[in-house]
Amino acid sequence: MSTSLSNVDQTIFDEMVKKAYKSQGHLLRDKVRMRNDVQGTVVSFRKVGYITAEEYAFQTQVDWQDPNFSKVDVTLKAWRAPTLIDDLQQFLYNFDAKREEAELVAMALGRRSDQLIIDALEASSTTNTIANGGEGLTYTKVREINKFFAKKAVPPQERCIAISATGEEQLMASLQFTNNQFNQLNSITNGSLNGAYVMGMNWVVIPDMDEGGLPLSGNIRSCFAWHKKAMGMGVGREFSTIIERVPHLDSWQVLGKMFANAVAVDAVGIVECDIDESVTVDSALTVTTI
Repeated sequence: MSTSLSNVDQTIFDEMVKKAYKSQGHLLRDKVRMRNDVQGTVVSFRKVGYITAEEYAFQTQVDWQDPNFSKVDVTLKAWRAPTLIDDLQQFLYNFDAKREEAELVAMALGRRSDQLIIDALEASSTTNTIANGGEGLTYTKVREINKFFAKKAVPPQERCIAISATGEEQLMASLQFTNNQFNQLNSITNGSLNGAYVMGMNWVVIPDMDEGGLPLSGNIRSCFAWHKKAMGMGVGREFSTIIERVPHLDSWQVLGKMFANAVAVDAVGIVECDIDESVTVDSALTVTTI
């Protein structure tokens, strides 16, 4: 009997490769002003203030008003996500490693794109702020966000809001977001507010990200609501992935690059809402039929 046969057992690999659960990114890119194919390193987003109509007497001198044209600059930054595949290792498995790793690189760039926008929201120094107040994300806070928008005359179209998964859980305890007596969200069926349009805003749930995600200090998370034109993103080099041979390493390089950055164009159109993520929600909701 050949007792040593186990030393040469053939290993069979499943051709399906399970990727670790991570955000694919690009959750926020379509929710800001975009400037693509930028030449140079700086992008300028221009904005204008306003003038008022005033009563006047006939044949009096005209007093001209300055609408206060201005611009906001953002300096683009270079980002890359590289990985390497040994040439010989390609014969040790039965899946396309270059394709799998190219997808991972694209996801990494997508998450970085989201983080640039989140960082710009945090750096906006908006005065439209809602304190955590020892509470999580509540229906009352969402109403307060809309009050800020209404008071500042922020257009109702293209309003957006980014919340955390814990904030979503807290908000789902509100009947206004789960009971069809209040809306037709089907949030219970869908299991999420992600992608929903409710309270005049497009909702995005930002997952945990190694890049940072929504700002968190202790138990206090900062969520943000904004108008699309209040945020800008410039892209000098479009998000791209290349696969090329590296002869001196006898390997293939999978490399993703982008040249981009984001900036707050108008802090008036941005609301910061802080929530306490340590607050637990009551799952025993009671519905009263009217």
